[in-house]
Amino acid sequence: TALHLTSMLGMVHHVQQLLQESGTDVNVTNDDLQTPLALAVRNNRARVVELLLHVESIDCEQKDKLGRTPFLIAAELKDTNIMKQLL
Repeated sequence: TALHLTSMLGMVHHVQQLLQESGTDVNVTNDDLQTPLALAVRNNRARVVELLLHVESIDCEQKDKLGRTPFLIAAELKDTNIMKQLL
């Protein structure tokens, strides 16, 4: 989805616009069951992670195809900044 792509690329302004649109599902998954949050974490997009975490309906515990949550992805990458955001 557009939210997946903009989250992965760190396009903060576009992510903000998409989040303001009615009907945007922040927990939508791609073929690998990755959410926009998981892709932002994987690509070290801390500002996008912050934006997504402010969405009330965000599911931080949603697992990808390999059973990894966004926190586990951040831990695998040793990204302590994003790990702190997710706590």
